[in-house]
Amino acid sequence: MKKTTVLAGSMAGAAAAFFAAPAIAAAAPTPAPAPQTGGALAGKTVFLDAAGSAGGVQADLSRQVPNGRGGTTACLPPTTTTASGVAGHTINYNVARMVESALQSQGAKVVLGRADDASFAGCVDSRAAAANASKADVAVTVDTVAQDASSHGFLLETPPPA
Repeated sequence: MKKTTVLAGSMAGAAAAFFAAPAIAAAAPTPAPAPQTGGALAGKTVFLDAAGSAGGVQADLSRQVPNGRGGTTACLPPTTTTASGVAGHTINYNVARMVESALQSQGAKVVLGRADDASFAGCVDSRAAAANASKADVAVTVDTVAQDASSHGFLLETPPPA
């Protein structure tokens, strides 16, 4: 998979501020508003996969599963934790819920890969199968990445052009 690092001005600043504020990162997201019937995304479906899983999952997370590109990968890579102790799976879930709200305000139907932050959505291959089964127009995975503390922004991974 092609990986492109994107630093997007105000988005990078907003992301840096978000992750630097543990109270925001750890706070439960507000419920998503009712979907709009109109809007720029009316009639579109987005699958949001909040990567990671809370502790206590009864699965072999290091078990190798198909990666969708002819190789294998761990069922679920180890989760990250912020310097202030917020688990990556919690950040992923809360960001996905915020994105859900923003998409719904534009009229999109949103399918979440897991119902809450305590749920195990499955290994990466089963999450991909759920995204495919949703028949969504686009699938987005929200995942934290361990990196040097001086790095800011976000990483956008896209498949190579066909």
